[in-house]
Formats: sequence, C-alpha cells, structure tokens
Amino acid sequence: MDAADHDAASAKAVQLAHSGEVRGIMKGNVHSDELLAHVVKKDSGLCAGQRISHVFVLDVPTPDHPFFVSDAAINIAPDLPTKADIVQSAIDLARACGVPLPRVAVLSAVETVNVNIPSSLDASILAKMADRRQITGGLADGPLAMDNATDAAAARTCPP
Repeated sequence: MDAADHDAASAKAVQLAHSGEVRGIMKGNVHSDELLAHVVKKDSGLCAGQRISHVFVLDVPTPDHPFFVSDAAINIAPDLPTKADIVQSAIDLARACGVPLPRVAVLSAVETVNVNIPSSLDASILAKMADRRQITGGLADGPLAMDNATDAAAARTCPP
C-alpha cells in the first residue's frame, strides 16, 4: 500500500481491516508501537474487547507446514488467563490461515511438570484446558522444550 509514512500506513491498514476489506495486517517495517496505536483506538481500532497478542508465522522448508510463534512481542510476563487467551487466539489464527487442526506446543524450560518452574505448571494447565475444551479448535501439549516441540527425532529421545 502506498502511504506517506508509517503512521499513515498504519492508519490505512487498520481502516482496511476494520472495514473487512482485508483479513489481516502484516506489520513489515512499521514499528510495533506505531501500528498498535491505531489498532487499539476505541473508535476505529480492531480490539473489540479482546486481548491483543503477537503471532509470528515462520515458513520453513522442513517440515512442510508453517510455525505460528506466539507471543514473542506483546505480552511480556503473561499470567495464566492471559496465556489461555494467547493460545486460543493463536489457534483461531492458524485455523483462519487454513490449518484444520492446529497443534500447540506450550513451551517451558523442561518437559515435565516441576513445581519450582511456574512455566511448566502453566503449560500443564493449558494442555489440560485444551483436553477439557476450555481452549477449542486445536490440540495442546506441554510442558515441552523447543527442540522436542519442533523435531520428532528430538522428541523421541525424551522420557514419556
């Protein structure tokens, strides 16, 4: 889209998404704060009462599907309810992008629940929430480390 500057581009992108002319916004070289200033405006923004989260779509040659990484930019230290919203939003986005049954790997530093590592507790709870359909539209498992979440060979070396 042709725009005079990042602010104008951000305003136009949000207006197009708000009107339904486009289904999503790719940030590109615009600074996050410039785009988000328009996204969160009450009169013309896109928030509609939902939590904002960040998703990075990583298209790599193997495996033959993209990775959706969330939330690496907006919610810095999310609590459990925020994490549940982030997981649900990521599932919804993946489905909107054509992934019929998204698989969510809830990451932690370890692959087993450890009461001394809060992220492992949250990962376990989020996986159980998906099992009980409190998070819908996809599958979730955790806690997982990045290597066994993304590489089947690495996952086979981990204890059950």
